[in-house]
Amino acid sequence: MNQPSWKLRRRAVFSSLVFGFILIAYVAIWGESNSLNETLALGAFGLVGAVIAAYIGGAAYEDVKLWKPMSLQDKQNNLYAEETEELYEDDFDDTIYDESDDERNFNVH
Repeated sequence: MNQPSWKLRRRAVFSSLVFGFILIAYVAIWGESNSLNETLALGAFGLVGAVIAAYIGGAAYEDVKLWKPMSLQDKQNNLYAEETEELYEDDFDDTIYDESDDERNFNVH
């Protein structure tokens, strides 16, 4: 499995964070105390929080689910499968079965 490129994701995350922080700074420095600016500031804080949570959550999900290391049980199962495969390889006969040599070949007419 190829590792996904995070270039576009980082660009979207950082541009959203910059937009949120610029909006917060504008409201804090030049904004008047009215309900529109309060709503803009609250939305900007929500945007910043959601972007950070999604970025961290997405990275954690990818680490756990997509790049899942082999568990101890899987390692034991693979080891067992390899051992039994080696045991049966020695017993395998490559000769072709010929029905004419079979004593049970009954000619029923």
